[in-house]
Amino acid sequence: MPRLVIPRLTQTPKLQSAPKPTRTSGNYYTREEVLTAVGTYKWDIACSEWGLVAENAGPNANGWCTCYIPGREDPHSSRPSGSFNFKDGTLQDRLDLSCISFFDLGVVLGKFANWQECRDTMGDRFIGKRCKESPYKHSY
Repeated sequence: MPRLVIPRLTQTPKLQSAPKPTRTSGNYYTREEVLTAVGTYKWDIACSEWGLVAENAGPNANGWCTCYIPGREDPHSSRPSGSFNFKDGTLQDRLDLSCISFFDLGVVLGKFANWQECRDTMGDRFIGKRCKESPYKHSY
């Protein structure tokens, strides 16, 4: 059998840092302030602009509405497999009870490259112009 040895590196490998998300407007928003500003329009944005397929037009008494999880949205051959929360915009998959946020839903439905881009676009739309410098040390 061949003898196993530790590989020797002639050069130290360079550590690559994750790319920073690009901001379209240069404005800084937090998730909470954007969700508050969007308010009750989350459902309309998810259905009419992003393409979420729903069975009902409005929520039940608890604030949830049945809908189809992206990738399983054939209303003719299946039952709704998810629920959308009108208050915070989360989408819950009833198969495994996993949840995704309103911003992640925009990414899953193919409208945005990442959730930061979705947050900034919704912030520009519903909040407007903000400061050029972040008032927070980390604005995620």
